[in-house]
Amino acid sequence: MGDAPEGVGRDAMGESLVGRVILALKTVVDPETSRDVWDMRLVRDIEVSEEGDISLTFRPSSVVCPLAFSLAPRIKKAVEAVEGVRGVKVKVEGFAQAGRLEGLLESMGKGGHDA
Repeated sequence: MGDAPEGVGRDAMGESLVGRVILALKTVVDPETSRDVWDMRLVRDIEVSEEGDISLTFRPSSVVCPLAFSLAPRIKKAVEAVEGVRGVKVKVEGFAQAGRLEGLLESMGKGGHDA
């Protein structure tokens, strides 16, 4: 996986928080392609604050992706489960219902209560 990006610290085990986030994203699989969302490049722009707040961008595979409403909550829950993560903000781009999907994700809160 290589070194952590500039400014991203490593924990006592030598693993960066962003590295653990990427590993978690690799567990979220698109059922239509059987590929994970990280390898499909559906998630990008991962930012990590010193406090453990994560922000990332989810870009579904198409403007009308039928799986966006199931993948996005799974992405958020996977990242929230990473040790050291305090909160997750998911920005949605390139999707016809981006605003609605972002609203759903914000209403979930930490711990993943489905709306």
